[in-house]
Parts: sequence; C-alpha cells; structure tokens
Amino acid sequence: MRLNWQASGGNKPMGKIRAAHAGEADTITAVIVRAKAHWGYDAAWIERWRSDLRVTADQIAAGGVFVYVDDGEIVGVSQIIITDERAELEKLFVDPQAHGRGCGRCLFKHAIKVARDAGCTLLTVESDPNATAFYQHMGMTIVSQQESMIAGRFLPRLIYPLDA
Repeated sequence: MRLNWQASGGNKPMGKIRAAHAGEADTITAVIVRAKAHWGYDAAWIERWRSDLRVTADQIAAGGVFVYVDDGEIVGVSQIIITDERAELEKLFVDPQAHGRGCGRCLFKHAIKVARDAGCTLLTVESDPNATAFYQHMGMTIVSQQESMIAGRFLPRLIYPLDA
C-alpha cells in the first residue's frame, strides 16, 4: 500500500509517508536509535532498549510500519498495532536532524487515519516522558503512568478518542 500523505510548512521541505519496505529495517532502527539517544540517554540505556527500539523485516511484513521520507531519506517512522477497536501507537520517532519540520505531526495524523480506517475507536500510546508534551499538543490525554526500568522515571499512557 503506497500512501500519498504529504506535509509542507512554509519553506520547509515536503515529505511523504508510505508503508515501510522489509529491506529498510536497519535504516528504520537507526533512525529510532538516534531519536531516542537525542534525549540524553546514555549508551548503556540505549543498548538495554535496543530490542524494543528495533524494527524487524517480519514486523514490516506484518504491516503497520510507516516511514516519513523527505528528499529521498527516511527521517521518521511510526508503528501502529491494531487490536479489535483499539490502535496502539507502538513507535513514533523522528530523526533529530528533521525535528521542527512537521514530520512527527504528520506521522501522528497519519496514525489517526490508519486507526479510523481500521474501525478503531481509540488510539493509545505509552510515551517516553520527553515526548509527552508532543502527544498532549496533538490532543492526547494522560490516563495513567507506569514506572519504567529507570527508578523514578514514569511512562505516561495517553489516549486519543477516534469516534469524534
């Protein structure tokens, strides 16, 4: 499935969201790792999270993994897991070099469209604390928090109702 979801912002470059290809798994994972490391997590934590951050060819083949391509380069990724009437935004990462271009906003709006098209009534995400403000800006609401592997660090769970 090829999508033509496009975004532009003033003089900013135009990008496109499309389904990921299995051969892009390593590139996608590298984008995710750079995005996570951007928040100042040390190399040891990034390594501990590596299996959670990785996107595999099998996951891509199963569907729900999308990339934001700008000027021929993958600069963002989302992974949406649909279960009955619920969509989980498993991943949404933008390469730090592309921050401020609207890639994250476009990936989020695309996730809403994918979830609605699948008949979902709720979009959820367990957020990195550094991304919580972004999700709230997109209209999500915090409904709970869970302590992470790092003592004193809590992961907010946010929801976005899709039935409106």
